[in-house]
Formats: sequence, C-alpha cells, structure tokens
Amino acid sequence: MAKLYNKNTTTRDTIILGFAFFATMFGAGNLIFPLGLGHASGSDWTTAALGYLSSDVGLTILGVIAIFKAGGSSLKMGEKVHPKFGLFIEGIIIICLGPLIAIPRNGALTYELVFQNTIPGLSPLMFAAIYFSITLFFVIKPTGIMEKIGKYLAPTLIGLVAIIIFKGVFFPINEIAEPSLEGDIFRKGFLEGYQTMDALGTVFMGAVLIAALHEKGYTDKKKIIKIGVNAGLIAGGLLGFVYGGVLFLASNMSGQMPAEASRPDLLANLIQQILGAEGKFMMDIVIAVACLSTSIALTAITGNFFEKHSNGKIPYKPVVIITVIISIFLTSIGLDKIIVFAGPILSILYPVTISLILLYIFDRFIIFNWIYPIAIFGVLIYSIHDTLTGMGLIPIDIFGIPSWLWMVVCFSALLLPIRTFRQQLVKK
Repeated sequence: MAKLYNKNTTTRDTIILGFAFFATMFGAGNLIFPLGLGHASGSDWTTAALGYLSSDVGLTILGVIAIFKAGGSSLKMGEKVHPKFGLFIEGIIIICLGPLIAIPRNGALTYELVFQNTIPGLSPLMFAAIYFSITLFFVIKPTGIMEKIGKYLAPTLIGLVAIIIFKGVFFPINEIAEPSLEGDIFRKGFLEGYQTMDALGTVFMGAVLIAALHEKGYTDKKKIIKIGVNAGLIAGGLLGFVYGGVLFLASNMSGQMPAEASRPDLLANLIQQILGAEGKFMMDIVIAVACLSTSIALTAITGNFFEKHSNGKIPYKPVVIITVIISIFLTSIGLDKIIVFAGPILSILYPVTISLILLYIFDRFIIFNWIYPIAIFGVLIYSIHDTLTGMGLIPIDIFGIPSWLWMVVCFSALLLPIRTFRQQLVKK
C-alpha cells in the first residue's frame, strides 16, 4: 500500500531530488565552457549567456519533463519514430557521454589544469595511460571508495564554486573588454551550451530519479511527474546560477587574459585570483578527483549499457577496456582538440534530441504517428546540412535555399498534426 505524504513531505522530497539532480548534472568539466564563452564575449556576455542558458538549462528542464512523462524510459520516447530508434539514440548518447567526448575531456582537463605545469616531463599520453589505468582498476574491481568520495566531493565542489561566484561578483577582478567573438553571439552561446551535454544526460538520469521516488513510496504517475518537473526546475535554476555566474566572472577577465588563452588557463587564473594559492591547490585536488570519479562512473555506465542491451553478447569487461583505450588516445590529443572534435557531432545530435523531446512532450496533440519519423528525419537532414555548412565543407546554397529555411520546413511538420481546440473538447 502506498504511503500517504503531506505537502511538507512532498516539498522536502522535491527539493532533495532537485539538489541531487543538480549535483549529478554539474561536473567539474562543465566549468570550462561558460568560462571560455564569457571570456570571448566580454561586454556582450549577457547575450552569450542567454544563448548558453537556453540550450543548456532550458533543454535540460524540457528533457526532465519528457523523461518523467515517459516513466524514465528513453526507449519509450523514441518508439513512435521506430521501434528501435530509442535504443539507437540512447546508444549514440552513451558513446558521446562515454569514450568519444566526456570521459577523455575529463582526463584532458585534469592534465592541463593540474599536472601539466606541476610535473615537468609528464607527457599527455603518459598521463592518460596512468589516469585511465586507475579508472580501469576501479571499474573492473569496484570497491565503493570512489562512490563514497563522490558523496562528499560534489558538495565540496559546489561550495567552492559558490564562493568563487559570490566573491567575484561583489569584488570584480578586472575591467570588461569588448567581445572578441565575431558573428551572432547568441547563436555561438547556444551552440556552446551543447558541449556540457546536460540535456543528453537527462535521458539516463530520469530512470534513476523515478526509481528513487518509487523507493519513497510514490506510485501515482501524475504526482511523480509533478515532483520530477519541479525538481528539474530547481536543478535548472541552480545550473543557471552557476553557469551565469561563471560567464560573468570570465567576462571580467576579458581585458586581462589574451583572447587565445586556453580554458584551463582561464580557470586556473580565476581560481588563483579569487581563492589565492592555497585555495587554488585545494580546488585543483577537488577538480582532479571529481573528474576521475566522473570518468569511472561513465566508463561503468558504458559497459553496463552494452552488456544489458546486447543480452550479454557484448560483455562488460571488453567494453570498459575498449572505452579506456579510446579515452587514452583522445585525452592525449588535448582538451581544445576534443572540444573542436565534439562540436560537429553535438550539433547534429542535439537538434534530433531536442525534436524527440518536444514531440514526446506534446504527444497527446499529435494525430498521426507518421509525423514522428518525418519530423526527426527532416531535422536530421537540416542539422547535417547546417553542420557541414558551418564547417565550410558544402556551400550554403547547395539546395538552392538558405539554411534557416530548412529549420522552418522541418519544424513545420510539428504544426501539421496539432489537433484543433474543438477536437480536444470533443475528445473530453
């Protein structure tokens, strides 16, 4: 029998879930993206922040709504596109969150921020081999140590970031310079928000959060969705505070640090100025261990995913070993190259994911199921075209129409099947 909860209990559970969701989504590696954007946008940092927060925080909240509505199953979200589409998109996301982007990015940040200038002669490849040997040890033989460290690490990291933001806001460290970014700053901010992959992470977090609510005795679907949406708003608000604050602080360094400064250098300089040498040493340790624990968790998730969905035909151990080998290679190429490499992949994957989220949120208004594959395929064509155009690989007018018109054409598919208000009244 389900337990009865009063308003205070529900509010408390919602707040706890919101903070847990925020702590899970916010990683040490995420600090570098608003830093780089804020530094480059300078005096126009508010425009960049609007774009960044729209694609990061806004899409994360929408993702929470969609995944809670789907009962925590991303497979269910994609079944109307194709019975296997949910599994396909989930597989692509886990590869990106795993060995292709997120795991090596954590390793590269740790090297460039903490060890590059601390241990002379330590090459990126040598560091990556050591770093991922440690990762593999904890993944192959779980001891629970990193999980326990993680419980204390996340609050410590969040606390230090909050101190940096509050101190930096009330005691600005420098004058803001003119932006070094060229072109549409809002769009650049929007695309930079893809790099955190927060919205993609909601695909996997939904099931965990719903399971936590079930353990607390919640069984009513509407109640669970309501709590999930409110928790998502809390998490989104906290993410917005952190990213917005870091963007502002980075803009204050625009007149101090050169435009070509790397993201780890910007982060090191910011921490040094606000927390001092001792504070920077502590922050470096926290970030290094936080990145390691994230790498361990993502490597294990990758292994479990392929073993589970292949019914054991792709075993856990070979997957995590391959993941580690790929991560060693990609880590050794450097953080900036990983980010550049990730850009086109995410600019294709994100629009498709956004469309899937929106389709599922407004599912009850859609009449024909054939709209799903048409809309997704249309957006995929647009995103590939737009990405290749942005990379200069194809001319803008290859189809004889401007790129923005593709977006209008593709998303118009979402408007065709909307039921009229009268039809909804008749149904009720």
